[in-house]
Amino acid sequence: MTIHSFAQIEGKEGRIRTIRDRLCQLADVEPVTDTHNQAKLVSQEFYDRPLRFAFTEAVERDQPIPTGPISVNDTKSKLVFTVTPEHSDEEGWTYHVTAEGEFNRPQMRVMAVVGGYMRYGECERVGKDRNRFRFKHGERLDRFARLLLPYARNVSAVDDMLEQAELAGQMTTQTLGFSSN
Repeated sequence: MTIHSFAQIEGKEGRIRTIRDRLCQLADVEPVTDTHNQAKLVSQEFYDRPLRFAFTEAVERDQPIPTGPISVNDTKSKLVFTVTPEHSDEEGWTYHVTAEGEFNRPQMRVMAVVGGYMRYGECERVGKDRNRFRFKHGERLDRFARLLLPYARNVSAVDDMLEQAELAGQMTTQTLGFSSN
């Protein structure tokens, strides 16, 4: 992947390097040696939506990159979700989603989070308890798992956000001066 800008401003190479380095911290990509603007996937698959989320965060957000356990507070309850990578010979790397805290049906929220990984990470659900997922080929992609967790916990809000982003800049009847009356 190559990060490029058409801007003709001084210091753009430094900004591009910063974006590339943040991308490498956020997603399962690594820098291409001897370049300031290239990175390559560590996966044998191309994960479109996770890469889009990673690029957006690398460019738009200058927040610290999370480290430590893969966990996040739920937005709809007092639960804290944790995602733990586990390896087995049959399935390769899988990710186990657990929830701690107060909620009357935590398993339903866990299943929803796994569904979010399926929707945004192109993952597949594994296991009969419906609380595990894996990336294609059973790859270990912890940075993608961490990146996607805040999106996976609230699919409806993320879908609304994505729809708004797609509409931004598009010509609609309202922007062209037509009304629906």
